[in-house]
Amino acid sequence: MDLLDTGIARVARVDDSNGEVVVDERAKRAVLLSFKVLEMTESTGGDFRHYDRTPLKKRLDGVRMVPGAIARWGSYLAPGTVLMPSFVNIGGYVDTGSMVDTWATVGSAAQIGRPAHHPHPVRLLRHLGHP
Repeated sequence: MDLLDTGIARVARVDDSNGEVVVDERAKRAVLLSFKVLEMTESTGGDFRHYDRTPLKKRLDGVRMVPGAIARWGSYLAPGTVLMPSFVNIGGYVDTGSMVDTWATVGSAAQIGRPAHHPHPVRLLRHLGHP
């Protein structure tokens, strides 16, 4: 999960040689298993309290995140990303220069290229299925 959180690993990527989407099965399974093996814990961000299996993201280097935006640990937000009040789920990848606008949702394993603007209320979802 830490590799997803830092952007070193991705659940999916585009193969430059043929333009096809390639799924990293190991990363996909890590996301799915995290919901089964992680214990419920409390996270805080200022006055905001969160009680879930997946803690809130702590690493926000170079990211503009306004009040009301939520990103879970295991999502990647590249420097230069802007999060308006929105939600980025575990396994989500948002690349440099992208804006996730008000009430948009970046679902588990959704991959957002650069630069991109996702207006409200759009949901970018990728259903992972079951291991």
